[in-house]
Amino acid sequence: MRALSALAIAILVNACSEQPTTPAQPDATAALAGGTAPAGPAAPAGEEAAFIVTSAAVYRLPDEKAVDPKTNKPERAFAYLQRGESISALKQEGDWTQIKTNDDKVGWTKNANVLLAEGINLATVIDEVKTFSQPGFTYLVAGKTITPGSVLFVSKTKDTFSEVNYVGAYKTWVLNDKLIVDAREVEAARLVSRAKSLEKGNEGKSGKDKEENDKKIKETWDLAREQFGDTRLMTALNAAVPAPADAPTEAAAAPAETH
Repeated sequence: MRALSALAIAILVNACSEQPTTPAQPDATAALAGGTAPAGPAAPAGEEAAFIVTSAAVYRLPDEKAVDPKTNKPERAFAYLQRGESISALKQEGDWTQIKTNDDKVGWTKNANVLLAEGINLATVIDEVKTFSQPGFTYLVAGKTITPGSVLFVSKTKDTFSEVNYVGAYKTWVLNDKLIVDAREVEAARLVSRAKSLEKGNEGKSGKDKEENDKKIKETWDLAREQFGDTRLMTALNAAVPAPADAPTEAAAAPAETH
């Protein structure tokens, strides 16, 4: 009898000592369209996950005018990164951030090229999207829109609006229901962004340089169509700008049946 009483008291004490749990808070991007927002990449201890927000040159030293001791000539960038690429930020020194790329190369790029990933979610848009200077319909920015396939960094939401990083350090507000956060759509947008960046870099090129860049552009678009052709983004872009005549179609790529 005493044993049962002791057991009952122990259960009662344990129940009273339990604290109520706080319900989980909804994700800031839960209202966005197209699935769960891809969050920033995880980084090893001592590193901070980050993104590249604009085309960025990476140097061995935090000085773009540094001289290579082997050649006694100005040192050239050893890598060029595109908007949306994931990196690790190691430390800052003046106007420079030391970073580690996806292939574990360590170098320096300007602070303005780097956005820390904490609290940031990736998104894209399928249609041309209106922008607002503040979260409200009366703050429409006339003539300023976001083009389909843009890589966006969502920093916060308020009511039916989200604040996004659009180009470099430029921020604006857009309607939540215009943002697509599905991971495959975002990956497609990364390739689209790279292809468009290469196209822009073609300006002023000629001869062999232009031929090589044209090849990179075609390969990037081909990869986007091959890997993400079934996404809403690529379907919309292909409808607006059909694939080149020499691009293989599913029908052309399929082997003919023999009887």
